[in-house]
Amino acid sequence: MNDTDELFKADLTKPDEVLKAVQDSDIVYLTVGLPYNLKVWQAAWSVIMKNVIDACKQYNTKLVFFDNIYMYDENHLNPITEDAPINPPSEKGKVRAQIAEMLLKEVRSGDLKALIARCADYYGPNIKNTSMLTETV
Repeated sequence: MNDTDELFKADLTKPDEVLKAVQDSDIVYLTVGLPYNLKVWQAAWSVIMKNVIDACKQYNTKLVFFDNIYMYDENHLNPITEDAPINPPSEKGKVRAQIAEMLLKEVRSGDLKALIARCADYYGPNIKNTSMLTETV
């Protein structure tokens, strides 16, 4: 990252640990990955998003959330635009739609400066499926 970045472990389901992670940050990048398990997503994602939003609001920190495209109607993905209808075709998509709406609600109210970046490919180290994103980035 940057020479001035401080990295440490935090359990994002615990508000106190999220507050410590966000404190003194100008921008928070929420790029967490959870096990690819519906029950885990249903239990953890809304808690994580609430904790991160609350911490960012407390410290007046900008939030960048790196999300997927699970929430969009699968019949409107080619080409995909910001106007693509939200109609999750899966339960995981419903979770993603819920947490995106949590974030956007705070943005619309003026209580949070944030954006959502979306990507259709899996990315990161040790990804088994090669994608154009992995190859080019």
